[in-house]
Amino acid sequence: MIAMNYNNIIELLNKVSVRTSIIIDDLPENYGSGTIVYDNNNYYVITAEHCIYGDEENRERYSVVKPENIIVEYKENENFRTIKVLNIQSDRVKDYAVLKIENPEANFDFVNDMERAEQLIEEEKYSFLSFPETLKGVSKYFPLLPQSENYWHLSHDSWMNYKKSGSDVACGISGSGIFFNRYGKLYLVGLVTELRDEKGVFDDLKMTRIEELNSCFSTPASTFFNYDLYSQWEKQLKKKQPENLVKELQNMNSEFYKNLNRKLNVIYEDEAIEKIGGYVQDYLRGFPIMKQIESKSKHLFEELASCCEQYIEIVKKSFRVNVKDAYDAESKLLQMNNMFRTKVENIFEQDKNDLMLDAYVSYKIANFLMDCSINFKYKEDDKH
Repeated sequence: MIAMNYNNIIELLNKVSVRTSIIIDDLPENYGSGTIVYDNNNYYVITAEHCIYGDEENRERYSVVKPENIIVEYKENENFRTIKVLNIQSDRVKDYAVLKIENPEANFDFVNDMERAEQLIEEEKYSFLSFPETLKGVSKYFPLLPQSENYWHLSHDSWMNYKKSGSDVACGISGSGIFFNRYGKLYLVGLVTELRDEKGVFDDLKMTRIEELNSCFSTPASTFFNYDLYSQWEKQLKKKQPENLVKELQNMNSEFYKNLNRKLNVIYEDEAIEKIGGYVQDYLRGFPIMKQIESKSKHLFEELASCCEQYIEIVKKSFRVNVKDAYDAESKLLQMNNMFRTKVENIFEQDKNDLMLDAYVSYKIANFLMDCSINFKYKEDDKH
């Protein structure tokens, strides 16, 4: 798993961030920052509209700007490399510009490792990386705290530390992408547009939410994890009788049902009929979560798959398939459950409310019983 530390995040943000400027009279000016994104086989840079067409007092000067006047620079090995701009989409009121660019040839997987996301997750760590003009090409990392829907606060820095007005220090940060990092994947939630107050006394920034740009792309901004979908699925499951859930599993995979039924008869004996509905519910509850993990984060999906393989190997070495009685079987299942939870809980360390962890553990234990990864039989029973 990619470690969640500042140095790692800075490295990732440097791979997706760019410096922008406008060429007027053969000299670069109106510096800003931006983020490279991918959509439907094309690459774009998202930045602030005023980084392209200027603010109110110099808008007339930049009214002539065309793609050939825009300089997009990608920093690689301490040197800037220019990326050609092909066309411009912009919105003056919402203060965003989307620049279609040539393939940036960057050392980053924009298809799988970054996504535009409309969801703001409570207590998440947000940040942006920009190219302040005063630092002359050196990028700077700023951790943030959300203040309200569109305002953010510098959490580890202050404009007052730089002995200049906030507007002077912040020149060049407009257009920077605001991100959070989950399970090795960057989620872009918005872009910096301006200071809350001109002098930067309160260390607050205004943001344009990334979903405001949906019309510029073929695919809309997504949610990191669709909790509403999960809640709806949960409500549907609760409405169904256990016997109906069992029938649903039988229709999905009759072999899974047979395996589960056989093992629960060993573990719970006379109570097996009452228990099977709960395990089927755990499986059906976790199924949509696994599908979301698979589609949202290949890093998380692959790490969980590797963890499961290691766990099954440990189970095979540490636990005997043959059991003395139901008490012995249930005791071993509890040990296996606790061992699996311990093994995967570090992977879900960013899951603040344990929703995904609980659902995933219950789902996989039920799945292990269904596919014979975990097996139980009485000593005298030779059937698998």
